Amino acid sequence: MANAIETTEERIATIAQENVQTTRKEMSKAEICFGALMAIAAIAGMWGVVSLLISLFLS
Repeated sequence: MANAIETTEERIATIAQENVQTTRKEMSKAEICFGALMAIAAIAGMWGVVSLLISLFLS
C-alpha cells in the first residue's frame, strides 16, 4: 500500500514537472486571463452573497 502511494506521488510529481516544462511559455497569457476572470467571478459571487445576506437581514 505504501509503495502504491509513493508511486502515485512520484507520478503526480513527474506529471506536474512535465506540465510546467511544456506549457510555461505557451499558456502564461491564457493562465493570467483565466485567473483574472476567476478572480472577477469570485468577487462578484462574494458581492452577491453579501448583498443577499444584507437584504435578508434588513427584511
